[in-house]
Amino acid sequence: MKHKESGRIITNRDRDILTRVLSRFLDDFSLLDSESIRTGIINKTYKAITNRGNFLVQTINTKVFSDPETMMDNIDKVTSHIRKKNAEMGLVDSRHNIIFLKDRQGKNYCVQDGEYWRVSNFIDNSASYDDSHSPFIMEKTGKAFGRFARQLSDIDMSTLKETIPGFHDTEKRIRTFYMDLEGKALPERKEETRKEIDLIAQWKDQASELSCKARNGLLPLRVTHNDTKTNNILFDRDTKEFLAIIDLDTVMPGLIAYDFADAIRFSANTAAEDEPDTSKASLDISLFEAFARGYLSEAGDFLTEDEVDSLVKGTLTITFEQGMRFLGDYLAGDTYYQISRPFQNRDRARCQFALLEDMLRKCSQMEEIIERQMDRRRQP
Repeated sequence: MKHKESGRIITNRDRDILTRVLSRFLDDFSLLDSESIRTGIINKTYKAITNRGNFLVQTINTKVFSDPETMMDNIDKVTSHIRKKNAEMGLVDSRHNIIFLKDRQGKNYCVQDGEYWRVSNFIDNSASYDDSHSPFIMEKTGKAFGRFARQLSDIDMSTLKETIPGFHDTEKRIRTFYMDLEGKALPERKEETRKEIDLIAQWKDQASELSCKARNGLLPLRVTHNDTKTNNILFDRDTKEFLAIIDLDTVMPGLIAYDFADAIRFSANTAAEDEPDTSKASLDISLFEAFARGYLSEAGDFLTEDEVDSLVKGTLTITFEQGMRFLGDYLAGDTYYQISRPFQNRDRARCQFALLEDMLRKCSQMEEIIERQMDRRRQP
């Protein structure tokens, strides 16, 4: 288990900018200590310890999120809605609620030294799981994301916008992949990954089915998190009680199947996401079942029949899509996902495609599990 506050000591320059950022949101404060949190691959994150409490201070990567104002507006609406729902359950303390501070102009972000910054409460004595093979934790994770979906099922969808247009539009992702393959791919990397490129050609039509249904109104748009990893859930370090869902940057309208699927893709893989040995990658069906049990216990009552039927297809689609994204970034020279070693994005892509092959072998098992869990919910 990895604690969210683990990190490294920051520089004096970092401390200086943290002080200036915090001064945009807090009066009469002193920065007592701070450290960098090295758990994400998109934004820079810091823990700030002040005389007024502990805070999470984070930059917004505008190369990834080109419209940070829209992103933060979505986050404000979603967190406010969840706080109201939590209040109905008696969960009013800050340990169960993510609260982004507002500056003196009422904005939940600021621009400092040309960068976008935000500040939220830091949930002490919390921990997240980067790599869990525990059905107990997977069921709790499913319940957490299922509750997230249920609590936001009655929000006014017209008030939310896409923070990354076409984020899970698989048809668009495929078109972009082929344009980049011709225009950006490094020749030596293109030759090296010919097998993976051929796999995309074989699978692209099947992978487009859910996007096509969404475009034709056959599947409803819901509020989706779009990064439903186990490590985006905070648990109480001692009791393992679910506290809050974090990393809300990609919250926007989307398909419920993709949120369900991304959790499976990441957390039910028997291998690490960047495992070079693809023989280690497979779907742990017991973890799939635990997540489905938890998720449907919270979300099963409001999902349409078509949405339930799309869950397994979504699991295949998202695994394909993520493999294609990793491969595309590798071909273009590793410009989107941060890497800590050479060939990491290539290994990430190959691991996803190996996982997809095992998922295809276990499709009927996944479908039976979903049907069984829904049958239990229908029983009086």
